[in-house]
Amino acid sequence: MATATYFFDGNIGLTGASGWTDLTNSSNGNTANYAEGSNFSILTIEGTDAPTTGGTITQVRARIFGSNTNNFDFDTYIKTEADEFLNGGPTTLGPGDIGGLTSGAWGVYEILSAPTAGWSWDTLSKLKSTSKQGSGAPFGTREARVNRIEIEVTYSTFNPAMGHRKLLL
Repeated sequence: MATATYFFDGNIGLTGASGWTDLTNSSNGNTANYAEGSNFSILTIEGTDAPTTGGTITQVRARIFGSNTNNFDFDTYIKTEADEFLNGGPTTLGPGDIGGLTSGAWGVYEILSAPTAGWSWDTLSKLKSTSKQGSGAPFGTREARVNRIEIEVTYSTFNPAMGHRKLLL
């Protein structure tokens, strides 16, 4: 088994509602800078830097590096290209871990359930993340920062084309 980490790079698309600034900072892989959103704004990053082929995928986890000036009203969901939720919809990445922080931190990894068709490297390369910052009213403006969203992939390195070889002495 091997493990590799990839990040949402926006190679398919990067969109943000008017409440988001510096969008490309959320998809450049650098945790030192960020995109910032407030009050009902949505940020969507489509595409990861994962390759389109590889070994058999056994597990995928995701986490976010960011901050949120409150402990709620900020959710990040991971979906397939066909908009199938992979972390169950209500299960989100890191709101409790990054809530109340004014500088960035890593949220905990969340295991993503496999899509209906199962995991493939092509599916991984086309994942999309949607981050939504909720309303600040009546508590004033709330800001969320997304520095990086990443996936950790566990996969087998066994090559089925090689089969099981018998050692001849």
